[in-house]
Amino acid sequence: MEIGAENKRNIKTIFFPDWIALLPNYRQIRLDYTSRKTLNLINKQLSDYSNKEIPYSYVSSKITKILHLSKIFKEILTRISPNAVFIVCYHDENTAAVILASYELNIPTIEIQHGHQGIYNSLYCRWTKIPKDGYSLLPKYCWMWGEKSKDNMLAARNYNQSNPIPIVGGNRWLYKNILQKDQSAKENFIHDLKKCKVVTIATQPFPNIDTIIPDFVYDVINESPSDIKWLVKLHPHQLNQIDEITKLISQKIKNRNILVREILDYALYDILDITNFLITQWSTVIYESQSFNNIPVIVSKTGKELFSQNIDDGYFLYADDRLSLIRIIETQHKLPKDPRPFIKHDDHTAHLAMDQFVKFTIKNSHLS
Repeated sequence: MEIGAENKRNIKTIFFPDWIALLPNYRQIRLDYTSRKTLNLINKQLSDYSNKEIPYSYVSSKITKILHLSKIFKEILTRISPNAVFIVCYHDENTAAVILASYELNIPTIEIQHGHQGIYNSLYCRWTKIPKDGYSLLPKYCWMWGEKSKDNMLAARNYNQSNPIPIVGGNRWLYKNILQKDQSAKENFIHDLKKCKVVTIATQPFPNIDTIIPDFVYDVINESPSDIKWLVKLHPHQLNQIDEITKLISQKIKNRNILVREILDYALYDILDITNFLITQWSTVIYESQSFNNIPVIVSKTGKELFSQNIDDGYFLYADDRLSLIRIIETQHKLPKDPRPFIKHDDHTAHLAMDQFVKFTIKNSHLS
């Protein structure tokens, strides 16, 4: 099920109109004393490094929307009566409403991993105080890409195994695309790019578009020979800024060896399939690129910190200036394979995860 305009999907999907998620003209709830006290504490911490604060009205409007929308989903789920509900990205009001409705109906929810979820991502890691009965607005389980993601989620926990409980299932979408690799990228445009050395830049959704590509990377692009093709794969959240971004890039470069709009309609994995070097500041795409035998290159100090172990082990390369990036692109590389890859995508891992979910749903059904 999805809220919004109908999009092509590989499986039958029910699309709800946008207005279903609009907040009715209900009176917003009032935050109780404990909630206000907690929010005051958060705002006090925010004031130490920012002049912003989170208004009470903002929090209460979000909670009100979740409560009322969950009633709609509860009615829908009651009629469907599913054994489990898979979701993507729990930290969204619409998804939170689905989770709350499922929680009240004793239906387990399973979030499918959609990004790095590393040790600095507080939405998934470094949780030290989890209630014994877990949370009503968080998924019961998380379908993880690999053991490292699971370790990150559990690192700071005590022995309390309340939700969300991470279970490694791998990345099935990646597996599907690797399996169909020979059938993908048939278009002449993509086929022609295979004849060149292709360097793909995967961007982050920075608010300031001036920072999405480091200046020294622009310098390398300007100096690169014509047989090197540069592609810029924008983060999905940047597609509404495509005009500003393409204008900026055209001002920064002197040649036509860089493609942005031309690859918008091509799937990420089709692009990775023809890529020789994957450059990013710290996008999770760098993990996916390893499955396509790309040479992954980090080009920011933040990325160097986030992926320090991968760089030290030789799985990723690092460039912090024009000369180091030129050396990397001009050199033949044979990087070692990570024996414990961040993303698993084999059938065995997925089947083990599904077996666990089936056992959990049977247990829940028995308890209910």
